Amino acid sequence: MRKHDETMKVIYYSWEESIQDLHELVRQMSIDHFRPQVIVGISRGGLPPAVMLSAYYDIPLKPLQSSLRHFPQWEEYMPYPTDHDILIVDDICDSGATFTRIREDILNQTKVDEGPNVRFASLYSNADQDFTPDYYVRELNQNQQQVWIEFPWKVWWKTGMRLL
Repeated sequence: MRKHDETMKVIYYSWEESIQDLHELVRQMSIDHFRPQVIVGISRGGLPPAVMLSAYYDIPLKPLQSSLRHFPQWEEYMPYPTDHDILIVDDICDSGATFTRIREDILNQTKVDEGPNVRFASLYSNADQDFTPDYYVRELNQNQQQVWIEFPWKVWWKTGMRLL
């Protein structure tokens, strides 16, 4: 699990890029014939894209406090018996540890043959990790590139955008 330090190059990811990338995630799921019944947003960074996808599909959103980095706290997610197609969303799949643990939690609580169809999506995926999300748009190798991504919902007050 990486942490931001002063030697890393910072990439400022814009609202416009996030909207374009959410369209791409929807396109990927459509090609894959996957339409979620419920979206699970990982707190904190996964909540904004999860809310946007939930609104697009007009389906329920389950916020999940499952952070291994910022304000570490772990809440297990147990799908309802009626939830068959579940999309777990985060802004970045960095080490893959959060997605891996959620998948293991769900598998430990459900029968493999009768369990839900759980898929994972992120805007960014780190190529240098063991977990690859089912759907992602941008890929980088954070260990080789030494970059830190600033998402607009994490630094909105620094962007200079002002409300009237």
